[in-house]
Amino acid sequence: MKKYFLMFMAHPRSLMIAGFLLLCGAIVWQFMDIHTRQKEDRIRIGALTMEVIGLRESMEKSEFATALKASTFASRLEEEAQKRTEAESVQKETQANLLALAEGVSKTARANLVAVIKRWRSRVAHVSCSWPTLDGGEFTKSGSGFLLSSEEIITNRHVVEEEKITARVCAIALPQGGSVAVDHTAIRYGEEDIAYVRVINPTIQMKEVGGTRAVVCGRDAVVGDEVLVLGYPSIGAKSDVTATDGIISGFDQSYYITSAKLDRGNSGGVAVHAKNDCYLGIPTFVVAGRLESLGRILDFRKVSRPTAQ
Repeated sequence: MKKYFLMFMAHPRSLMIAGFLLLCGAIVWQFMDIHTRQKEDRIRIGALTMEVIGLRESMEKSEFATALKASTFASRLEEEAQKRTEAESVQKETQANLLALAEGVSKTARANLVAVIKRWRSRVAHVSCSWPTLDGGEFTKSGSGFLLSSEEIITNRHVVEEEKITARVCAIALPQGGSVAVDHTAIRYGEEDIAYVRVINPTIQMKEVGGTRAVVCGRDAVVGDEVLVLGYPSIGAKSDVTATDGIISGFDQSYYITSAKLDRGNSGGVAVHAKNDCYLGIPTFVVAGRLESLGRILDFRKVSRPTAQ
């Protein structure tokens, strides 16, 4: 240390110059270091700025995409709502058309039934039979019959028979044409609940109506087929034909089971297949003592022909 001090004292100027140079170098180095740091900071700031710009662009793109999706979704919702409105309108129109069609079919069906009833009504006979009693009086009961031809009436056996005794006389009348009387000799029976009444002196109406033999159904009815029952039920009109309708509900040997309302006076009347407009069989009221909510129709195609007595 003393050595350097002596040297400084011996050459003070040189040392001052050297110190000054060192000081300048230190200043320059510090300036360069500061410049380098500033440059690095500027580079980092530039990178951060670019990153911020990139993030902003990404956000803008994302916002645009979101807005586009929202707009597309809203457009789709609007389109779906429009389609739904159109579908509902079509559905309402279709329902209205179906209702109108159903109403038209119903009116047509009703009109057809009216026409069928009108055609068959003239063949439905009122049958009133009497038996002598032991006290000299008379027992009577009535039912319905069917004019198969101008000289043949079909009815139930139990209409013209009581306690296995055939009626002494029966009066037979059509809705629009007088009446005829037949005695027990004109009545024949099949094996089922059926009776064939031969008319020797038919009225003009019987000849006109029965001039053409009634059309008998050529095939069996099936469950669900609509039927019409025509007759003179005891709770219906006393002087004219009463009609009820129903369907074939089932089968029991030679009988159809039907939902059409039957009453005692309907026995022997006319059961018509509504669609095929043909004679199906004989409405048969249930035997006394039996309770049934469904009526029976004796299938005419399955009955036996009359036997001699």
